[in-house]
Amino acid sequence: MTRPALSPQVFAGVLLSLLASCSRHSSSSSGPAVAVTFASAAPVGSIAASAPSAVHDNAPSAPSVKRLDFSFDTPSGWVDATAADEDKNHVVVIDGPDTCFFRVSDSMPVPVEESLEIFVAEEKPGLFEGAPKETTFAEWGGLHGAGKELSGKTKFHVESRIRIFAYTNEKHTWAVIESCPAEDWAKNESAFVAIRKSFKAID
Repeated sequence: MTRPALSPQVFAGVLLSLLASCSRHSSSSSGPAVAVTFASAAPVGSIAASAPSAVHDNAPSAPSVKRLDFSFDTPSGWVDATAADEDKNHVVVIDGPDTCFFRVSDSMPVPVEESLEIFVAEEKPGLFEGAPKETTFAEWGGLHGAGKELSGKTKFHVESRIRIFAYTNEKHTWAVIESCPAEDWAKNESAFVAIRKSFKAID
């Protein structure tokens, strides 16, 4: 499938739209569940049932999420929460325990720092009560790009950690968000690690 090329300006608008949805998602884990296409023999539009675990057994479960330009393994107990109005070929959101979630999107190439700062600029005033602490990082899974971790009290009066990472090459830009309340990060970190290890950017 060939996608029309997007200018950086148009892509920036798309990213801001995605982040607005993401910020709404942070305030409530009850987003509409929609179909996900997996790499297994399940019919298109189906999603494998996975009951949440009382203990956070975050071992990856088969099948994997597979899209045109990326794939990754879904941790056990995490479920699809991609909004119905999203382009499900290029955006996936999965919900975990404790209102944690993971989001990935891809589009035409944009400079990696520009992509990262679009997301950060939306999250800082949109989610946090004050200026969050910022920590930079340059590697996510096996990808080298640009990332920032934001931590602090949100407008929902909970301490939260959000890790935003962008990676680009000559064909695509990928952006990911990991989000979880600070007090629940440690017990859910293995799920994020599993996603990072299994994530593949597909050219």
